[in-house]
Amino acid sequence: MEQRFVLELEGRLAGRMFSAEGGLRKRAVVEDDGLGSHSRLDHSGSLDIEPMILRVGTGMSKDFYTWIGGAVNSKTYMRRNGVLIQLDTHSKPLRMQEFADALVTYVEFPDLDRSSSKEAMLKVVVQPERVRLSGKAVSNLGVYASSLPKAWSVNHFRMSIDGLHTDCAQISAIKGIRVKQGFKSHYTGSDRFPALVPTKLEFPNVIIELPLGYGKEFLKWSEDSLNPRKTQSILKNGTIEFLGAGSGSPYFLLTLNNMGMVSMSKGASSYRIELYYESLSMTPGASAVK
Repeated sequence: MEQRFVLELEGRLAGRMFSAEGGLRKRAVVEDDGLGSHSRLDHSGSLDIEPMILRVGTGMSKDFYTWIGGAVNSKTYMRRNGVLIQLDTHSKPLRMQEFADALVTYVEFPDLDRSSSKEAMLKVVVQPERVRLSGKAVSNLGVYASSLPKAWSVNHFRMSIDGLHTDCAQISAIKGIRVKQGFKSHYTGSDRFPALVPTKLEFPNVIIELPLGYGKEFLKWSEDSLNPRKTQSILKNGTIEFLGAGSGSPYFLLTLNNMGMVSMSKGASSYRIELYYESLSMTPGASAVK
């Protein structure tokens, strides 16, 4: 799939993207929860901005992945200024939109499946505080001149969990790796756009599929998790590596901390294992960065 969008961050090109949408201004309407009226109020003169939804693969800049990693790692709230650039079939700019003080509010990693050859990509949702159409010209795309990304598919991955190495080598699918950053919009003074204040970071549970011929290690972990007499820690750490075809080095490494068993059920051909985790960190590999 060709990449017809380019991202610029803090005055420097940050890479090509598969798609970019949203980022439009709209009138601010909020729910009134006072006195049980359940009415909606129009903030006269105030505006909201739609979130920008970006779909990206490998080949972005280190600064871009650092921005995403900062949101995932739940340590810092990095705001970025930039420009979204839509290109025509000859890589000439069609439309450019500037944004300012943007926060990453959602990151969705691709669902992994050994039986699928689907192209992998990240879904990243960004919420800016201000936007405007830009007349800025881009004359040279440099290392981002090519519209074709490095090959990355959902069937190349590796997972490791403390003490479960045999079973982990046979995992057939991993689903549901998402991170959601909550935020509140505060309208202050005469500013027409709200200030964004980060709130709670959410990690939905991850789902693993494992063929029925395996599972002894996971079953023991599940039994230990349900045994109130077990005194040792039942929480484990693990990693997920997103790999390139024929490569042992990962495009991206995810570290899941303090993982716990939620459920383990038996299906027609595989176990369905649901796990929670308390925190997540993301590290881009050298082969993913351009």
